[in-house]
Amino acid sequence: MSISKMKFRNQLFFTILTALIIIFVISPVTTYQKEQEIIRIPPEEANQLIQENKESFSIFILDLRTYEDWMEERLDNSVNLNELVLENQEDSLILNKDKAYLVYSQNEEKSIKNEKVINIMKDLDLKKIYYLEGGIEAWIKQGFFTVSFKTIEPEEAFALIKKNNNNSDFVIIDLRTAEQRRMEFIKNSIQIDFKKEDFLATLNALNRNKTYLIHCKVGSIGIRTLGKMEQQGFKKVYNIKGGIINWIKKGFPVIKE
Repeated sequence: MSISKMKFRNQLFFTILTALIIIFVISPVTTYQKEQEIIRIPPEEANQLIQENKESFSIFILDLRTYEDWMEERLDNSVNLNELVLENQEDSLILNKDKAYLVYSQNEEKSIKNEKVINIMKDLDLKKIYYLEGGIEAWIKQGFFTVSFKTIEPEEAFALIKKNNNNSDFVIIDLRTAEQRRMEFIKNSIQIDFKKEDFLATLNALNRNKTYLIHCKVGSIGIRTLGKMEQQGFKKVYNIKGGIINWIKKGFPVIKE
C-alpha cells in the first residue's frame, strides 16, 4: 500500500473518530440545556417581560386552561391552547421557533395535560419558554391586568360597584328599553337599548379601555352583548346573571321614578 493511501486512511479514520467524539460528548450537553429551557418566573417578572416585548410581539402568551376558562378571564393577548391543537390532541401542537413563550395555567396544581404540553414544547426546541409561577390566580392576586368577559352573580356585581364607586373608568350599562328602565334602574347606570338599530354603533363608540358592568331584564340579552363586546375588542365586561330581575330578587337597591 502506498504512503499516500495510508495517509488518506489515517486522516479518514481520524475524521470519523473526531465526529463520533463530538456526537457523544456534545449531545448530552445539548439535551441538558434543553431541559433547562423552562424558566419559572413570578408574576412581577412575567409582567415586566410582557411590557418589554410589547412593541416587538416577540413574546407569545399561551393559556393551557379550558377554552371556557380562557373566555372568562385571561392575560391580555394570550391564545388558548385549544385554538392551536386539533380536537384536544396536544401532539398536533406547532409553534413558531423564533418566538419566546410565556405559558400559564390556573394555579400551581399539576395536570397530566399540562405536563404533556410542556414536554412537547421542550421537544420543539423553542427559543425560550417561561412558566408563570402560581398561574393566573397569582397574577390576579398581584393586581395585574386581565381581560375579562364574565357573567357574575348580583352579589359580585354589587361588590364591583362598591369597589368602583369613584372610578370614572367604570360604567354600568342598562340594555333594556326606555319603557322598561322607567320602572326601576340601578344608580349611575346609563341606558343603551339593545333593540335599537344603532346599538352596535353606540357600543363601538365606547372607550374599550374602561370596565363595564352590563345587565338586561333576565340575563339572555346580557350574555349576547357580552359576546358582541368581546368581538369589538373591549377588555373588561361583566354581565349580571339573571338581569335586573335577579338583582332585585336578591335585595339589591334600585331607583324608581
